[in-house]
Amino acid sequence: MKKILLWTAAAMCLSASVSCNKETPDFSAGAAGTPVTITADIPDLSSKSVPQASENHALRCILVVDYPTAADERQEQVADGTNNFSFTFTPQESGYTCLLWADYIDASAVEENGRYADKYYNTQDLHSVGYVASALADGSLFNNDACDAFYGVLPEGRSGVTLYRPFARLTFKNRDASAVDAQTLSISYSVYTAFNVANGTVAADNNTAVISATGIAPADAAAGVWFYNYVFAPVDKQTLSTGDITLTKDSDAPKTIPTDEIPLDANHDQGLTITYGESTTIDVDIEGDYGVSAPKVGDFFYSDGTWSSSLDGEKTVVGVIFALASNGGLVANDVPANYEGSEMASKDKVTGWVAGLKNLSPTPRFASVGSSGANVEGINGVNTEETDICGYMNSAAWLKNTLSNEGTYTALNAVASYGETYGAVLTGETTSGWYLPAIGQLSALRTAYNSEGSAVKDALTSLNAAEKADLLVEGTTSSAYYWSSTARSGDPNSVRLIGFDPSLENPLSTHNGNSGRNCRPVLTF
Repeated sequence: MKKILLWTAAAMCLSASVSCNKETPDFSAGAAGTPVTITADIPDLSSKSVPQASENHALRCILVVDYPTAADERQEQVADGTNNFSFTFTPQESGYTCLLWADYIDASAVEENGRYADKYYNTQDLHSVGYVASALADGSLFNNDACDAFYGVLPEGRSGVTLYRPFARLTFKNRDASAVDAQTLSISYSVYTAFNVANGTVAADNNTAVISATGIAPADAAAGVWFYNYVFAPVDKQTLSTGDITLTKDSDAPKTIPTDEIPLDANHDQGLTITYGESTTIDVDIEGDYGVSAPKVGDFFYSDGTWSSSLDGEKTVVGVIFALASNGGLVANDVPANYEGSEMASKDKVTGWVAGLKNLSPTPRFASVGSSGANVEGINGVNTEETDICGYMNSAAWLKNTLSNEGTYTALNAVASYGETYGAVLTGETTSGWYLPAIGQLSALRTAYNSEGSAVKDALTSLNAAEKADLLVEGTTSSAYYWSSTARSGDPNSVRLIGFDPSLENPLSTHNGNSGRNCRPVLTF
């Protein structure tokens, strides 16, 4: 484990950016880099839908600058009346990632050696946030809105992030809404721990802890609420960890509540209704989110710019999220400046990439003259790197390169009308609109689609079963390859393609553009 360096926040307000114009921070020798300021925003805690901590708590935010080789650096701040935090640091090397965590501590806590004492969560390592040992059994994790917390990730080149809850709030109520007939409750059950802020996961299935309370009052007896907890809802776990909840009312014999049917939906208040004494069934009702729900890879994306893990039949689904900046990878380098001319350009950050529901049909040529194919010609302004992520910019650049004999860019024109073809009317203020992805974006889609237990593949498969989406084509023949908007320079010039078959040792290929290939539009939000 690398060492952690501590220091207090400076007041400088400089930032670095990374975009498709190849701008990068200057990490020159001697200067040790240019000071960078980042900001972290937390959802409005005064909102009616958002629980508030009691007055004897203070909201703390932690920044850890996670370097590839240098010692990690850490700052901590306590809120000064707002929910916004600003940190300034001087990067020690490139390739860093900023990890952020915010939670509640004692209002009387005093900074010592750059840190404040933890109260509910052990934050010594933001790659493995757990519980303070004393809180596990003292009942403080139950019926306590001060157990709320937030996290976020900022890759190098990004200057601001909105933090999200890593938790689902589980609220146990009487099924018939009758009052809870109890003076005291004793409760214990197993929950996930060792939460990794860097990727939203827990490291292993056995990373669990037992939280318990003895002799506490019901959360709201008159309203029929037995108890509630904030429990980690990692992105790699779909349900609560195994092991029944043990519930004891007054001097009754202990009862059990099964956990294998309890889903975990981060950033949501999950109402779970029970009948005291039964241990075979439980009803789950996702009652509402806490402002903005954190998107997940594999979520369905809708025409109104929203998303969800479960398909909402009352909305128009237009795609599936396949990459998120918060998870790192190539998308973490994407910035709004890469979308000049779209509404994305005015946003403060890129959240992620969405794959459209269908391949273009029939498979289009990249370039055509009348009813015949045509070789691609000029590639001015089009990127050529295998890690290229600037599909939107490439698409615009191709159209500025005139083809001879009044030729047209068939694939690009088809993508431009993709939303109209498939009835996907998008909210312009929330997305870039559809474009032909760059080769790096297609590589990210290929990886997400072919990964073990792929949520992206599951989502697209479920839509295909409902006759709403085609599956990505697999195979080793030329018809299985997909057009990108990235060029390859040479004599002649060509277009880069990628095959989705997982058996391909080298899935990249090139083509002169004059015959049909698969094409899958994407958008950025």
